[in-house]
Amino acid sequence: MRINWLTGLALLLTSPLFPSLALCAPPPIEIGPGFHDLALAGAVSAAPRQSKFSSADEALAAFRDGKFELVPGNLGRGYNDREAWLAFDVYSADGTDSAPEFLILEVGPPFLDSVSVFQTAPDGSLQSRGRAGDQVPRDETRVLARQPSFVLNLRGNPRTTVLVHITTTSTIAAVLRMYRPLAFHEVVGTESLVLGGILMLNAIMVLVALGLYLLMRQPIYLAWLLFVASTATLWFFIDGLAYRYLPLQNTSIVNSASGLLTISGFAAWTLFIAVAFDIKSLSIRLHQLFVGWAVVVAGCLPLLAIFPYPAVVGTLMMSGGPILLISSLAILLQIARGNREAILHGPLFLVYLAAAAYNTTSNLGWTDYSNESLYGWQIAGMLNFLSLQFSIYKRVRQTQQDYAKERAHMLSLLSQENQRLEEKIGARTQDLVRALKEVEKAESDQRQLLSMASHEFRTPAAMIKASLDSLAYLKDAIQPEIAQRLNNIGKASMRLNDLANNLLSHDRLQELSINPKMSEADLRELVCGVVQIYPADAQLQARLPDHAVQFSFDPVLITVALHNLIDNALRHNEARDGAVCITLVETGGKVELRVADHGSGIADADKEGVFERFFSSRGGHNNGLGLSIVYSVARSHGGNAYALDNLPKGTVMVIELPIRTASPEAPDRGVVLGAVG
Repeated sequence: MRINWLTGLALLLTSPLFPSLALCAPPPIEIGPGFHDLALAGAVSAAPRQSKFSSADEALAAFRDGKFELVPGNLGRGYNDREAWLAFDVYSADGTDSAPEFLILEVGPPFLDSVSVFQTAPDGSLQSRGRAGDQVPRDETRVLARQPSFVLNLRGNPRTTVLVHITTTSTIAAVLRMYRPLAFHEVVGTESLVLGGILMLNAIMVLVALGLYLLMRQPIYLAWLLFVASTATLWFFIDGLAYRYLPLQNTSIVNSASGLLTISGFAAWTLFIAVAFDIKSLSIRLHQLFVGWAVVVAGCLPLLAIFPYPAVVGTLMMSGGPILLISSLAILLQIARGNREAILHGPLFLVYLAAAAYNTTSNLGWTDYSNESLYGWQIAGMLNFLSLQFSIYKRVRQTQQDYAKERAHMLSLLSQENQRLEEKIGARTQDLVRALKEVEKAESDQRQLLSMASHEFRTPAAMIKASLDSLAYLKDAIQPEIAQRLNNIGKASMRLNDLANNLLSHDRLQELSINPKMSEADLRELVCGVVQIYPADAQLQARLPDHAVQFSFDPVLITVALHNLIDNALRHNEARDGAVCITLVETGGKVELRVADHGSGIADADKEGVFERFFSSRGGHNNGLGLSIVYSVARSHGGNAYALDNLPKGTVMVIELPIRTASPEAPDRGVVLGAVG
């Protein structure tokens, strides 16, 4: 017959007052033709906690001697590694041929290590009905199910005694239920559908939590991921699904994983409460307590993986009791303070914590262990998960909306800044256009001034030279001192004439922007022709290769540049130290045209500046116009011009030109004169 759990609780409370009642055996369980299934809470006797039997026969003898005590409800003796023996009598009602011949005995919870069932035969001997549990190899299990299940044979055995032997390293608990075989298969099928759906939902929630954390990278999403993953995985193990469906070679991993996941679940939900319900705003110390406890528990997990002692697991679970109570009070305070998340999800979370607390106390043996304590906690947890998942989704949506607003605001600021920048650029461009026009006008005025000045210079220079040429016929009658002064005047007039010629060349070349007209020519022949123009007493020396140096260049521009270099060298050369030397060298696809003098030289600080317009060296011997033309001509050919020391004394001016063949398709390269440096 059935015994209500309230009746069992009353028996438990009154057992100290009536010792004989605690040791009396429950009435046998009657199996009639209408039997479908029956929960055995309150209908089972158990051996006392300290009892140890060497065999099932010894346990049966103790049961028949009345040494077993009535279990008011289901067995629950907390965390320990002691064995437990249960016993009950079953009989078929008289004259009921339609009573079932076989029954299925289901012993829960699923995480029991090993359960052995024995049944008395008609002759009174004990027969084994098999062994099952998550530490029993599956090939040794006669009825493969999520929970340990066994077949009881009532054929020809209308009255029998059933012994259940339980060994485990976790919770010593037992929830017994008997079924008709057909009813058992119906229940197993229904459980498979329900648990399969829950498992799929948990897997989806874990994947969603992982995706949210990878997307948002914020602490609350990490806490949510740990909370969901640890709890869902714990359910997968303690509900017997891991043992039933995973191909485990070492079944001891089920026990280790269950203990580790239980503790990690405690740590995860404590951490989640601290973050999700903003405990820091309530009390920083309380927030630190929650986070610190979670970190300490997480640090114990590796030790539990190596030393999975039940006492350690029980101690850590008991330490979670005060944390659970404090966290519940914290949620209530946050609800009272008007915290939005606490108001929306705090009540359901408190229901979940209450169910978890009840399950914990039943695991510890403080309250009656039952399927309601085990699965009620999971049902409350699933409802809590769905509620929090909705909250997390809303939080993500709100964050995305905030990001979108911030992005729109930033884009608006960027657009405004771009508009202001465009306005500034437009205004600056107009300023540059005006400045360019002013520069062009200044250059035009400068060219006009140079042209006019050069013409004006040439006229008096020519008159002075003509007068000096006439005085040359009176050379014998002129005193030496006067002759020396006339000679100085002649040199000055020649220099003035050269300056005027350079100004004119500079002006014309600048107007043309030095667009070279490239053609194949012999540079060696060009150098020889230029040298022959100078008088024999000009102190010029040419060192040229024996073969032609044929490549593409502009002969006219190169001639102008070479004249400027030679004139510059003759002007600064000191004849007593040697002649001006012109050298032509081919090296590495380039031609170097060198003009060396034995003058005072150029300081290192002035070597780059000598090619600038109107530059004068510190010695005052260079007006800079001729070398500016040289540099522009070299650059227009894709080459370069530079100055070197002519040790021990003097300067070497170098024009470096690339050796290339003429290409009709190649456009002329234009270089604006004076764009030097």
